[in-house]
Amino acid sequence: MKKLIVANLKMHLQSSQESEQYLKLLQKEMVGKKLNNCEIILCPPFINIGTFKQAKIRKAQLGGQNMFWESKGSYTGEISPLMLKNYGCEYVILGHSERRK
Repeated sequence: MKKLIVANLKMHLQSSQESEQYLKLLQKEMVGKKLNNCEIILCPPFINIGTFKQAKIRKAQLGGQNMFWESKGSYTGEISPLMLKNYGCEYVILGHSERRK
């Protein structure tokens, strides 16, 4: 069974430049690392998913930070499963403690 390493980046990347800087550092850190028994999932804020998708980080997949249960409709600010899938996300983090409060 593979181990999952999930990076929930929360609201720490405030711009495209910060996202690109993070991705360059991550790529540099992953050079030469043996990641045979693990899967890396990067969960950036939704507005940064496109930037992360373009970076094509070796051995990393994309995930969403949250998801709404409806696939479409008038739900301001929500992200549907189909929206995440269309951006290349295979994972999503659900049940955040800060959202349950």
